[in-house]
Amino acid sequence: ETVFSDREFEWRNMPIVNRIIKSGDERTSKRKLQNEYFNYKEEYERTGKLLRKYEDAAEEGMLGYAKKVDLLYNSQEYLRYEIFDEFKPEIDAYRESIAEESDNGEREKLEEEMWHKTRELVDALHNPDEYIKEMERAGR
Repeated sequence: ETVFSDREFEWRNMPIVNRIIKSGDERTSKRKLQNEYFNYKEEYERTGKLLRKYEDAAEEGMLGYAKKVDLLYNSQEYLRYEIFDEFKPEIDAYRESIAEESDNGEREKLEEEMWHKTRELVDALHNPDEYIKEMERAGR
């Protein structure tokens, strides 16, 4: 079809080349997802440290820190922190299972499930307010 101008030329339509492009696209999308996950993980860890610092200072009677804790609780960072905290145990469990799995087929299945769960997390973190509304509608 491409030769006879019935279809626009695209490398994806060429045998063998399309397999290379497809596998490259999959690796690129997984790399992007992994980068987003780790960026959010860094924010999660920073927010957790800040939260513990503010809570410890508030217990010692410092009113100024108590106000900061309140501001943190009402921030988007804290909302993302809570969402990340909800997903983290399951993603960590997948990582451990993958590391322990010796069967390649089972490992691939676990990796796909982990990528799916990671995608759910990143999507929720992109729009945390919408995620919270969906959870409330679902009764969770």
